[in-house]
Amino acid sequence: MISVIIPTLDEELLLPACLAALAGQTAHELIVADGGSADATLAIAAAAGARIVSSERGRAEQLNRGAAAARGEVLVFVHADTCLPGDLLSRIGHLLADDPRIVGGCCTLRFDDSATRYRLMAALGNAYLRLTHAQYGDRAMFVRCATFAAVGGFRPLPIMDDADLGRRLRRAGRTVLLSGPVTTSAREFKRQGAVRLVAKLAIAHVAFWLGVEPERIHRFYYSHGDEATVTGERDRGAAQVIADAQRGR
Repeated sequence: MISVIIPTLDEELLLPACLAALAGQTAHELIVADGGSADATLAIAAAAGARIVSSERGRAEQLNRGAAAARGEVLVFVHADTCLPGDLLSRIGHLLADDPRIVGGCCTLRFDDSATRYRLMAALGNAYLRLTHAQYGDRAMFVRCATFAAVGGFRPLPIMDDADLGRRLRRAGRTVLLSGPVTTSAREFKRQGAVRLVAKLAIAHVAFWLGVEPERIHRFYYSHGDEATVTGERDRGAAQVIADAQRGR
């Protein structure tokens, strides 16, 4: 059995397309882990036959709650702004059934906008994953339920919780990058500006791999965006964040 888990928070606009893409697939269980939506998200999920799990707000917490409620041997984590190709869940099931060495992985990605800059960003991101074997949540991460439990699930990090889980999965066994591609919304790139968001993401990832504490990365990431209510180190800048990591702070 495959359990698909979707974290939501006020996703009434994009959730219908996500659920429609899953409607004809081989998922035996569909779980929406909601963090307190105030719009029509829950009604949309219920109409699609999803089991709704309530959670405190926070992606890692929501995904862990969903996983705890799941009955499947395989967990597939799908963001509400992501649509899966029609045969993807079947391919994931066959892949894991055929090779017990594989513990999980994620998929290649494309954006829902065909502009050249988005095609280029998707291609570069896919190449990066092929090179590093990293896994990220917007790419339909999948994992054996037993492995997910063995590595401790998602840690309650404010950012990079998906990359952190992917790193632990690679220590537990073989992971793969499965050809999708899944189609993910480019809404954040449009809202913040593609160049600005790519720069923020690159700095956050470099800082994470250098060992910067996720709380510090979170403060940097959101102090340079819309959620600028954070205080403290918001003006220290990217160079200082990475310099701290190099000094082991």
